[in-house]
Amino acid sequence: MTKGSARSVHLTPQALTLLLAVFLIHSVWRQSGSRLAIVAAVGVIVALVTNLVWAALATRHLMVDVVDCPHDVTAGSPVTCELRVTGNRAPVELRMLSSPNARWHRVDGPDTGSLTVLAPARGVATAAVFQAICTAPLGLLGMSRKFVVGLPHPLHIGPHPEAVTGARLPDRGRSTDDDDALVRGTRPYVAGDPLRSVHWPSTARTGVLTVREYEPPPRPVLLLVVDLGEGGPDGEAAASRAAWVGAEALRRGYAVVLATAEGGGPVTAPVRAQLDVSRRLAAASPGRPAPPLESQAASISITTDGDVWP
Repeated sequence: MTKGSARSVHLTPQALTLLLAVFLIHSVWRQSGSRLAIVAAVGVIVALVTNLVWAALATRHLMVDVVDCPHDVTAGSPVTCELRVTGNRAPVELRMLSSPNARWHRVDGPDTGSLTVLAPARGVATAAVFQAICTAPLGLLGMSRKFVVGLPHPLHIGPHPEAVTGARLPDRGRSTDDDDALVRGTRPYVAGDPLRSVHWPSTARTGVLTVREYEPPPRPVLLLVVDLGEGGPDGEAAASRAAWVGAEALRRGYAVVLATAEGGGPVTAPVRAQLDVSRRLAAASPGRPAPPLESQAASISITTDGDVWP
């Protein structure tokens, strides 16, 4: 869905120069009464009005739509959107206001194409804001219009992970020896199986080399509590640290439960991949997360006031 704002007049440096020239010509006419000065002033005004009317007609039905965009990015990284521009009968300059340091792109007529910008701040984007300007045909007075364009699907902008110096993840404990592990059953021997796992009674009974099959050891659970405080730069820095800690804990084999505050209230739920961590932190908002569960053996708190390690 596209919602366009009312059009407004766009003054170019050339237009300002010509308006200044009209003022000077008018001053000359008042002092000298020269008809040539009047003709020159009228000519300049006609050129400005003609340019303005042309630009207004050329952008009367201008529309901008986002055809496709990624589902997930990190803040400050490039993101490419597929756009469709229709209704422009003259060249327009287009930029995405939602992106920092947005550049102008020329669109000569109804067209589709890609636009690469930098992803704005962390969050879940459902719309983007564009600005279009037309100054055809003389490049003088033009028409400017802003568009709020709905995205085809939510764009999760996660924080850029920031490595934490001195991070102390809890000890995972001693790995369970085969002799202490829970046996799930037996299976035929496969090259590479350790000889100590051979189940000799089954091997003797069937005549086929058979080994024990063990239950996998349980994954240690880690509760990651993220408190963005009142937001701002400190809150964004905390979100970046939490993104790194969550991804690192998953990489080391922990089962991670992430506790954050969102618009609808505190959320405490497992995250199974780095993408889940990024999406949860994209949706996180300032506020107090749910208190740690008493049953959790280990927890890490990432806050704007400092991080608490086990």
